[in-house]
Amino acid sequence: MQMAEGWTKERGGSLVALRSNILRKETHIFYQRLGYEVTKTSLYFKKPL
Repeated sequence: MQMAEGWTKERGGSLVALRSNILRKETHIFYQRLGYEVTKTSLYFKKPL
């Protein structure tokens, strides 16, 4: 993540955003420890026809 954040800053970026499956609780803890915040939750719906 440090490399991704550094790469972004070097190119003038000011934000890193990512997605993580709702079931990956350990991953969420990892990102939160790095300072990332949950800003949205969503569900994906589909209906086979």
